[in-house]
Amino acid sequence: MDFTLLHVIFSGVNKLYPHSPLWTWILFTSLILHSLTGFSETTFRLKFLPPRLDEVSDYSFLPEGMTPEMLFSIPSDDRVGGHEVTILPFNGTYYAFRSCFFDVFVWTDTAWVNLYLGKVYGYNCFSQQFILGQDIFSIGGYGFYKRHSEMIHWSDRDKRWNMVIVENLPFDYSTSITGLVGDSIVCLFGTYLRESTGRHKAERNGWLLDIGEKTWKPLRVKLRVPREYKGLVSLGTSFDLKDFFVFRHAYKGIAGYFVMDKATFEVFFWDRANTVERSPFFFTEGNKLIHQESSDGLILTDFESGREEFLKVGKVKIKWKPSSGFMMAVSSGVLILACLSVFYAIRRPRNQKDAEENGLNGLDIDLIERLISQLYKYSGQVLQVDELDRLFEIDHLPNPDYKRVRRSRIIGEINARFKAL
Repeated sequence: MDFTLLHVIFSGVNKLYPHSPLWTWILFTSLILHSLTGFSETTFRLKFLPPRLDEVSDYSFLPEGMTPEMLFSIPSDDRVGGHEVTILPFNGTYYAFRSCFFDVFVWTDTAWVNLYLGKVYGYNCFSQQFILGQDIFSIGGYGFYKRHSEMIHWSDRDKRWNMVIVENLPFDYSTSITGLVGDSIVCLFGTYLRESTGRHKAERNGWLLDIGEKTWKPLRVKLRVPREYKGLVSLGTSFDLKDFFVFRHAYKGIAGYFVMDKATFEVFFWDRANTVERSPFFFTEGNKLIHQESSDGLILTDFESGREEFLKVGKVKIKWKPSSGFMMAVSSGVLILACLSVFYAIRRPRNQKDAEENGLNGLDIDLIERLISQLYKYSGQVLQVDELDRLFEIDHLPNPDYKRVRRSRIIGEINARFKAL
């Protein structure tokens, strides 16, 4: 459960029951137990290629309750050869998924039983399955001459997969570098492909699917790779660990792991030699990866213990993309400003003309000083309004209101100037 949500809930409880620590403790305990119930079963992930199971020399990595015979007994289908199998723990047992098929196999103590009743296949090759809370999801894949990142949800009641409606879906895009980060799916690099239109383009950055908002958001991947690692190319192998999202790169004999910290989205490079792509299986649990190398047998890699050797090389960021509502508001604002600009552009010359005709232009300081010197001649005298207008040279103005305004401004400027002197 999101600890931000816990904080909001506790704040609300404290406002309602400020003097009830027992109630707060009960709520906290129940939320933690609920969180453990929802996520404690997704403890490991096993991926393997059935045709290569004979190459596995040591099955000691299998979790308690799982046997090699269980792996060999997963049903095969000749319609798609060499399909990858993913096994996840769920609801106290094991679930198995085959690439390119919608089958959902559940282990029933003695055999695998397929819960999927349909006949569709071939659209979700290389898809990724994951469990969030008490729900099974599958995302992405290739089929019918195109790639896609559509997400489907398994309905145990209907025994079928249902499409999850999302916004801003990146069309014709998918990637094998996919991981679950909180309640979001992170997809890095990948390819846009639709053979019917000839579209074939690599993605240099990536995408994030916010499952809560059901919205895809573009990512920006910034990597400052050291010079000795320039030219690294992805081999398409990724590992979704508890605290890290790992993908392997290699180039000209240089091999290592790129490691994204799920808490900060910072990317590190771990210069650790490996031939992980040759393994017939991958087993991940916590922050550990187990695979097999032909010469050394089982290899265990603990990414938590290797943290001190990580070299920071970049970060993954969400690109800010304005919503349709925000764009509409901006467009409306720009339109209003444009209309006001046109309005004042037309009105200003007219006002300027009126001002010139009625003597309302800005007052020149030389004029004020000249009028002050002339007023000295009338010191001690009383001037009528018409005499003052002739002195101020505004007696020719036809509009009495404009004349009064002009007179008032001149008197105000004279007083201010005289006081300053």
